[in-house]
Amino acid sequence: MEIKNSRSFKIVEKQNEYISELEREKQTLLEQQREMVIEYQKMFDMTQVQMLMVKLLGTDMKKIAEGDYSVHKIPAKEMKDIKRKVMEIIGKEI
Repeated sequence: MEIKNSRSFKIVEKQNEYISELEREKQTLLEQQREMVIEYQKMFDMTQVQMLMVKLLGTDMKKIAEGDYSVHKIPAKEMKDIKRKVMEIIGKEI
């Protein structure tokens, strides 16, 4: 009976080691995922800012992608709105 208990104990110990290792790996993956989400949000924010900055020139990304590089003056109210949106994203005034 002692041999059976000893063997069972070793099996349970080994399972606990595997579970602990899986928990550590899970935590590592969760941290990596959090970092990726933060990086993605930064990239998304910068893309939004770039699109708004192009709007300040009086054009948009679609026109530029189509080869239309013409610009026009935008109304002061629209300019203020765009600057406000940029400030909300980057946290400082342009």
